[in-house]
Parts: sequence; C-alpha cells; structure tokens
Amino acid sequence: MAFGAAAKHYLFGRSWDEVARNGGRELLVDHIHLNDRGGAIITDFAAHWLSVSKPT
Repeated sequence: MAFGAAAKHYLFGRSWDEVARNGGRELLVDHIHLNDRGGAIITDFAAHWLSVSKPT
C-alpha cells in the first residue's frame, strides 16, 4: 500500500491528503504515515502534553 500511495504522489502529482482521501482514509495516507489532519492531531496532543508535564 505504501508503494501505491507513493506512486500516486510522485508519478501522478497528487497531494498526500488527496491520496488518503481517495483511499477512504481520514488520518493516514497508507495505514502507516499521517496525512495533514493526522499530523495536526498528534501535534496538538504533544503540545498539550509538553505544556502540562513541566518538571516541578
């Protein structure tokens, strides 16, 4: 699946988000790599975790 996603992106010029959407996936491009929405969720989670887990 990763090879197919890469082919659609590099050979046909589709964005990673478009590849994910066309495959019916909301957060991942190829069941391994995050698309923009999935990355934003993880970024927000990590930022929140870092802000509340400061050493005392």
